[in-house]
Amino acid sequence: MADELSGIIVALPHGRALSMAELMSGWRQHVHRLALEASRPRTDTDWGGHDLVAALTLRDFIAGGMTSLTDSQLSLVAEQLAAIDDEYRGFTEPDLTGALRTFAERPLADRLWWWDRLPVSGLAREELLR
Repeated sequence: MADELSGIIVALPHGRALSMAELMSGWRQHVHRLALEASRPRTDTDWGGHDLVAALTLRDFIAGGMTSLTDSQLSLVAEQLAAIDDEYRGFTEPDLTGALRTFAERPLADRLWWWDRLPVSGLAREELLR
């Protein structure tokens, strides 16, 4: 599957591009690490609010890249994405105060659900709620 996703190139800002495989791998790695950190006592190497914003920006790039996929490509991406998104939902909760969007200076109008969730614990949460 990664080979098929490697052939899907997603245009990014500033003339850059990454493959869908690279974006999905980055999203997966960020989510795994953030989930781990939300489930254990804090350490001095934990990721904070800006790291969460970076992870969600990867998710934005994936969403943007999905708009130009064929049906078969979309199915392939959606299948893999569902598991990662479920993991993200598993260590986050609804951000009822908009703390993440405020921290990231993110408009409400985009309606991307991943920007409306906060980690249930960890340094990222603490920084977002300051």
